[in-house]
Amino acid sequence: MESACLQESDRQVELEDSIIAWQDKYERLYESHKRVQKLNQNLEDKLLKLVDRNSGERAQLTSDVATLSVRLAQANYNIQSLKREIVTASNMESNWLGARTDTFIGRDSQLAEMFLLAAAQMFRLNLNREVDGGRFLRGWLCGW
Repeated sequence: MESACLQESDRQVELEDSIIAWQDKYERLYESHKRVQKLNQNLEDKLLKLVDRNSGERAQLTSDVATLSVRLAQANYNIQSLKREIVTASNMESNWLGARTDTFIGRDSQLAEMFLLAAAQMFRLNLNREVDGGRFLRGWLCGW
């Protein structure tokens, strides 16, 4: 029985040493786990700050892109309008430069005759007026 008691005593010492070794391993592992957990929390906080900042920047950039897209569309519309105006003005200018005077009003048109008669009548009325030295004006217009 003594030998059994000695064996149990040796075994108890081994078990106590083993328990101490495992407790030491546990404490180191637990400390390491706490450090990693703290590091992970810090990294997560930094990541959340970056996400918040980037989402704000993204919203601002999206707003800027929308504004610039509207301005670009307006500028393109203005460019197209100006191009149409240039083509229209160019066509009108070509028509005016290439037009003959006899094509504006037909030669046999009554409108042309009425216009010429009205112009002659106005000219005669102005010559016969005796306002503000009308005599001099008549002589000047008639070449006297």
